[in-house]
Amino acid sequence: MINRVKHVLEQEDPVSAKKYATWKKIRRSEDPLIILIGGASGIGTSSISFELATKLGIKNMLSTDMIREVMRKIVSKELCPTLFESSYTAADSVTTPVPAEFDKTLIGFKEHVNTVSVGLNGVVERAIKEGISIVIEGVHIVPGFIDEDLMNRPNVHMFVLSLSDEEIHRGRFYSRCRQLWARRPLKRYLKYFASIRKTHDYIIQEAKSNHVTLIENIDVATTVDSMIEHIISEKEKEEGK
Repeated sequence: MINRVKHVLEQEDPVSAKKYATWKKIRRSEDPLIILIGGASGIGTSSISFELATKLGIKNMLSTDMIREVMRKIVSKELCPTLFESSYTAADSVTTPVPAEFDKTLIGFKEHVNTVSVGLNGVVERAIKEGISIVIEGVHIVPGFIDEDLMNRPNVHMFVLSLSDEEIHRGRFYSRCRQLWARRPLKRYLKYFASIRKTHDYIIQEAKSNHVTLIENIDVATTVDSMIEHIISEKEKEEGK
């Protein structure tokens, strides 16, 4: 069946046929594929990670919020108070005085991310060592905070999602909070929306500075297709060396 599809594609579009063959090779590969998807709260990282994992046949998915919860059990609140806040409220627990020229929201966010990144690095290292393919998503996946040696691995891919339109971003919270599984009230997100947008802009800035693939997440299918295109492209470059 696979060869038949490939043959038909080769007759119609040789480029698509090559991409299809590479995609099937990625799905069948025994090498672990570690995909990191970052973005501000409400940007859609969890939805995208599910769709991408399904398309690539990856059974393991993890949220950085889960890593944070585990770390809360082993690190005291007195030792790391920002860990016990949300990413956009971490500034409320910053104990060191912040100079007027610095943004307290971002100081708290960076401290929060820096702590969770310790656990995140550990998960990625373990996945590579054990040969486990996994998609990890969350606000704590920020370029520059993850071990550079890990990011340089050919089978580790990072993406950052963005939403330039603030109203579309705000609307995502209305949609999320209508879901039966939602636990946090809409009012909380709207109260801290300005802080969430600050973290959004900071993550985008870091993505650009670290040359990490940035995707405007307007449509799920388009975003997932863009990610797969990138992974295929990187795979082809690696094989061409």
